[in-house]
Amino acid sequence: MVSAAPDFATIAPHLVRLLSGCTIVAHNLPFDRSFLESEFGRLNIEFDFGNGIDTYAVTRQNLGSACVALGIDIEQSHRALADARACAGLLRKILESAPVPPGVPAYLEQIPQTEPIRTLRREQLGGIPLAPLRVPPLRFSIPAETESALSYLHILDRYLCDGDLTEQESLELRNFARFLDIEGEVEKLHREYFSNALAAAADDGDVNEIEQDYLARLAQNLNVSMNEFHLPQRNAVDLRSMNPGIRICFTGTTKAQEESLYAVCISRGHVPVETVTKKGCDVLVCIDTSTGSRKADTARKYGIHILSVDEFLVHLSE
Repeated sequence: MVSAAPDFATIAPHLVRLLSGCTIVAHNLPFDRSFLESEFGRLNIEFDFGNGIDTYAVTRQNLGSACVALGIDIEQSHRALADARACAGLLRKILESAPVPPGVPAYLEQIPQTEPIRTLRREQLGGIPLAPLRVPPLRFSIPAETESALSYLHILDRYLCDGDLTEQESLELRNFARFLDIEGEVEKLHREYFSNALAAAADDGDVNEIEQDYLARLAQNLNVSMNEFHLPQRNAVDLRSMNPGIRICFTGTTKAQEESLYAVCISRGHVPVETVTKKGCDVLVCIDTSTGSRKADTARKYGIHILSVDEFLVHLSE
């Protein structure tokens, strides 16, 4: 992907001309600044980054969540250009709602001369596919009291976007914690991050199977013991202990599946219903119990039992 791209020494003069005299804005500014300082340091360029604006410190949410909260469209997230545009959108929204300190512009006394350079966009490099990223099922604000802690947890959150930390990602996190001088806080930050993820999973009163699996992997990645936290259990229902006449609604099924489930439901003396209402439905049966469909949201709102199709069939067969 980068074989045709110029190295940092080639683009550094252009970058200096772009940044000097401007206030730098970034989503997790300390992290991006640490890379720029390192690369400029290799070239012996003493560039003053000033005091920029960190949209992450203002929103306290990862880029995707902050954009959703503020109604900003973002395409191809985690791609450099898309993320930069999203950050610009966040800044506009932030400035509309509240005043933000203007910051101190970056500065370099002697602006270097530049030569023309040619760069390639990723879509020009042989049609390399942009693989979609798996997003964790939970959204929550990042817990942090200091700018350094906030910056560290932002990178942790991004590395966990696929549900797991690789050895390389863990090494980079340790190095970044050392750079921020918060190595002694990492264990506490991991516990707080897990606690917030758990609270988000339990917010609807039902920690489903997918969320439980994710939390178990998250605890392992963060080296956190789940035994130290109270994990709410899914709403449980035993159809065998209920009298005939249970009102059961189905969602996410195909027409053929629904007809088959209706037949099983009726054969056991229960009543299939079309909608989920507070007084007109006892159980909702879903293909995916983590679905965010209107029926599922209504069931969670009123504490109506939710079963997967497999669980439903097991209950009625025993």
